[in-house]
Amino acid sequence: MTENPLTNPRVQRRLKDLDLRVEAQDAADLDAIMRTTSGRRFMYRMVFLVGKLQARSYDSSGQAMAFNEGRRAMALSLLNETQAICPELWMAMLKERISSEERMQYDRDEAKKPHGDDE
Repeated sequence: MTENPLTNPRVQRRLKDLDLRVEAQDAADLDAIMRTTSGRRFMYRMVFLVGKLQARSYDSSGQAMAFNEGRRAMALSLLNETQAICPELWMAMLKERISSEERMQYDRDEAKKPHGDDE
């Protein structure tokens, strides 16, 4: 069984600095999710793709804007909690994503290259 991340004084300080209150079970669950490769891929999608952190929330429709802002607020909450509870795993997630995107770009570039079958 892994140690409860809330017993770590560094985690407690980060949570206090962010004025976050996290239950012990929630912190342990988040830590367990982030300790798996698939959990980090899922968290990346939730924070960056679903939460649309790079996109603006503004929309001429008030309902759409409220919906967009709700998604963004949830993503920011996940981001803050994850960075406070397991910052090293947050960084691992970002590095894995960059590496994955570089691999996909390499594969696309290789697929575009002509193959020397005509000699």
